[in-house]
Amino acid sequence: MSVGRNSSQNTSSIEERKKTLLSERKKRGWVLFVFAIIQFSVLFCLTSIQMYINGVSPYIFVPLCGLAALVTSLGGSMFLLFVFGAYAALTPVQRDKLNPINHALPLKDDTHVAILMPIYHEDPARVAGGLMAMMEELATHQEANHFDWFLLSDSRDENIIVQEESVVFFLRQKFPNFKITYRHRISNTFAKVGNTSDFYRRWGRKYKYVVMLDADSILPGDSVVLLAKCMEGNDNIGLIQSRFFEVTSNTTFGIISNFRFLIDNYLYTYYYNYFNPARGFYMGHNAIVRAKAFMKHCNFPVSSPSAFFPGGKMISHDYYEGALLIGAGYETWILPQIISFDQQLHNLSNFYIRERRWLVGAQDWFRFFMSKSLSYFGKINMFQRAIFYYAATLGFLTFLLSYYGAAYIFQHPLKTRFLMEIFKYYLQSGMMKYVSYTGAVILLASTSQLFIYYTVLKKKGMINKMGGSMKFIFSYFVFAFLQSCIMLIAMCLINIFLWGWLKRKKLVWASQDRDGTTLPWADCFKNFYPISLLGLAIVFYAQSRIFPFMHIQQFKTLGIRLGNGGILAFKFWLLFPALVFVFAPIFVRITSVNVHFVKKMKWLKTPYDDEDLYPVVKNTYKYTEEMRHIIPSEMSFEDALSNPWFALRHMASISSRPKKFLFWKDKLMGKNVESLTRLEKMTIFRCRELWEMFFIKEYKRKE
Repeated sequence: MSVGRNSSQNTSSIEERKKTLLSERKKRGWVLFVFAIIQFSVLFCLTSIQMYINGVSPYIFVPLCGLAALVTSLGGSMFLLFVFGAYAALTPVQRDKLNPINHALPLKDDTHVAILMPIYHEDPARVAGGLMAMMEELATHQEANHFDWFLLSDSRDENIIVQEESVVFFLRQKFPNFKITYRHRISNTFAKVGNTSDFYRRWGRKYKYVVMLDADSILPGDSVVLLAKCMEGNDNIGLIQSRFFEVTSNTTFGIISNFRFLIDNYLYTYYYNYFNPARGFYMGHNAIVRAKAFMKHCNFPVSSPSAFFPGGKMISHDYYEGALLIGAGYETWILPQIISFDQQLHNLSNFYIRERRWLVGAQDWFRFFMSKSLSYFGKINMFQRAIFYYAATLGFLTFLLSYYGAAYIFQHPLKTRFLMEIFKYYLQSGMMKYVSYTGAVILLASTSQLFIYYTVLKKKGMINKMGGSMKFIFSYFVFAFLQSCIMLIAMCLINIFLWGWLKRKKLVWASQDRDGTTLPWADCFKNFYPISLLGLAIVFYAQSRIFPFMHIQQFKTLGIRLGNGGILAFKFWLLFPALVFVFAPIFVRITSVNVHFVKKMKWLKTPYDDEDLYPVVKNTYKYTEEMRHIIPSEMSFEDALSNPWFALRHMASISSRPKKFLFWKDKLMGKNVESLTRLEKMTIFRCRELWEMFFIKEYKRKE
């Protein structure tokens, strides 16, 4: 009877919580809707007036401005992000009755948690360093015995495979109280999705929760335990995503990116949670999921190619999996209070290789976003995020039209002045007043943004860790300038990626450079020369169609009083974006270079740099360097086979296959290890008898 009563009480509490969540979402949703309408109206009116003055036909600018304003509004209001994000960040977590942290419970005796790290051709020393640091920290918690570790490999190179298994043997020796499993798939079908699905089929039913990591994830022990306790406190939570920060890059791009993660993503997470409680998104790593719910609801079909859409595996599967959990009625959270870390990509080229993968994956959502398994929120959210990439296309078209508009204004100053007089009520003193107002709005927005960031970081005790107030303010403006250059290049790259997707260009996804290697000049020019050509074309257009008509008399006709110095400044700001395009390969190369002096000066510093690193992050890089000596990158299959420390441990870990041995024995007996094919090596790797035969043979030969 008591069991039934407890079950009834639990169901009742879940229903009450759902009602509370629904009520809060409605209240906050109306606030967001009202501000989105205001934002749409303002953006549409301002851009339409500007286009009309520039001589663009209403048949062109009305749909263009309407679509641009709509896409921007769908992307969310920056004003709301700053204001409500700051409000939520400064509100103590104890006051948020819905936050899972306030309902966390100790782990039950029968609660088992799996920690997965799927890998594909990653640096084994880096993987070992991260796992060792995380295991060492988790081992200090009394809940450590609830966690089992899995290293799931899809690597194809036999030399990397034996290095990965060496990592596991070393970790088992160092942490005998942990259960550490290594699984290498024979076939790496469906990439990471297939790798994790293989885990769930084999071991998923043994575990209540699963913590997902990437090869570069760094998850503090406190965060791991807290994630599990939060899940334990509410049976209706399907997913909790921690908020990760990118750390430890010494390149200009990496430092800018780290600073951006702190500035933008920090407040964005709070903002998102404020308007979408219990509807957080899944980023595929540094998160915990309820295994039973994930296995039951997070399956999706394999599609066949049609029209623009590629077929086969879903690329950006993680976000879709989170949406499926919401559709199944589970709560999903992204909690900025739970800290984790990622190793930073060090250059713009690698960053946008990853961005291209996300873009192609997001376009694939158009196939699935109307699925019955998704909630209404999930459908809208996925559609919104997929279509938001087209803001780059609309921005690019508007950008090009602005040069046409400038040419029109200076070639037809009287007609432009006449149009300005029509809109005198809106633009009282003509174009200069409009430009002044626009500049004032931008300056006010930037100042407000800086003030909000400073207030939040100050009250959170982070400013001192960022070099103090003055260095933070200086860093903010340096960041704003460099980030504007990056965003101009990004606008072009996104459109190139979209064009490649429309042409169904094959997507290649390999492991990323995590070592901060400076990009070669040849690669920079090879990958970014189309952007340079675009910049040169714009400069040529300005020189031939705008600048010859840009005289003091034209400015006077337009009602703008400028001297020769003012005209030169006007020309420079008109050409600035084009110059960024022209020098894009040089910019990409320079920002991939290590700049240690920037960190010494504490510019663009975050609270998670250098001396302020979490112990688990410091230890990750310390142990990584140690592991490079213990498991060198030169370690080969032949070395492993002739090394008793590895060979005997591997022999004990693989199955006996007498029939396979009899089939292969005569074919392989007369061969040396150096002459074996990859298939033959992997056959030996998985058969105890064959491995023993070659181990004895190699050991005797080397003696």
